[in-house]
Amino acid sequence: MSITVSNEVNNITYGPIEVTEDMLLSDLIALLQYDAEFDPESENLVFKDEIIDINSKESQTLEKLGLVISPEEPNSNDPTLLLIRGKDLDPVEKLRISLKKNEKTPAILKEEILLDPYKFDEFLKFIQLTNKTGQPLASILRDNSKLEEFAYQRIIDEQMAHALEYTPEVFTPVTMLFINLEINGHPVKAFIDSGAQTTIISTKLAKETKLDRLIDKRFKGEARGVGKGEILGKIHSAMVKIESQFVSCAFTVLDTNMDLLLGLDMLRRHLANIDLGRNVLKIAGIETPFLGEADIPKTGLFAQNSNPNPLEQVKAPQFTKIQNPPQVKRPKTETSVLAADRNDSLASDKNVETAETTNTHSFPEETIKNLVALGFSRQQVIDALKATNGNAEYAASLLFQ
Repeated sequence: MSITVSNEVNNITYGPIEVTEDMLLSDLIALLQYDAEFDPESENLVFKDEIIDINSKESQTLEKLGLVISPEEPNSNDPTLLLIRGKDLDPVEKLRISLKKNEKTPAILKEEILLDPYKFDEFLKFIQLTNKTGQPLASILRDNSKLEEFAYQRIIDEQMAHALEYTPEVFTPVTMLFINLEINGHPVKAFIDSGAQTTIISTKLAKETKLDRLIDKRFKGEARGVGKGEILGKIHSAMVKIESQFVSCAFTVLDTNMDLLLGLDMLRRHLANIDLGRNVLKIAGIETPFLGEADIPKTGLFAQNSNPNPLEQVKAPQFTKIQNPPQVKRPKTETSVLAADRNDSLASDKNVETAETTNTHSFPEETIKNLVALGFSRQQVIDALKATNGNAEYAASLLFQ
């Protein structure tokens, strides 16, 4: 038994195609899709001027549908004629099918939008609502790059709506991790940062806790990240009291607004465990709770920002460069001293003119360029550097919030 198929869409006749009486309609559809370019989405299968409902009858045999005649019947060898006829679709559906068949259509549309007529209709409405370029819809539909851009934007908007409903906490500032401790009887709120390489103490706190005289200035150097920060030296050992436990800590002394940052070096040394479930820091055999938002320092890098979503995530410099201990310099000769005095005298007038400018937020041009290269305006960079006392690493963290 055989079937002849006439495709009225492309005006090509296929067949005869050999079939059996017990073949299911679903199998015939698959065969016609391969052999006769039949597209069930945009085309109908017609037999004796009646459209075959392929969705409800796909599990029926060809004999039951009357598409083939039993071998015992007369004229059983005459081929059956099937017609493939295009559906009378609305323009939007025709457009969806056309884009779906087009090999150049972006994959994101084929995977996320074109499979569902309702999604495609909503996508067209989304383009009309969000199109701010004034470009006509017909022009956008011919531009694959624009279609792809709108498709991703719609996905982004859907993800944001989902996040606002189910995880709204991601849009609020996170409370940074601080603990209470003491150094030489002086209470300190220490910032816990497992992403920082070294433990840092500010020059101000070093003086207040009387550790400034223990600074080994042979370890002067630079803290390098996006910019540079001056390392004034290193305190090799100092006792820190956490709850009732005394632990020994080493500090890198940095001129920064942050009093104390416990970095990975000391956290690892004392086998610390940041337990966010219980909101405690386990260190050196004891536990201490993290401070609540009301107890966190509101000055310096953790001051309240006018931004409605301030995420003041401050990172200490990740790479430190320690210079060799300084060599003893020879004293200047009388001639060199006189020459230096003469040069100072010649430059004095120029220094007077620029003194005010120099003393008012003068930052290295290289640092400004490095931060501008990250995608921020020059004024934004300068404002961030002012807020962080010229520390480029902290300024970068501030800019990205």
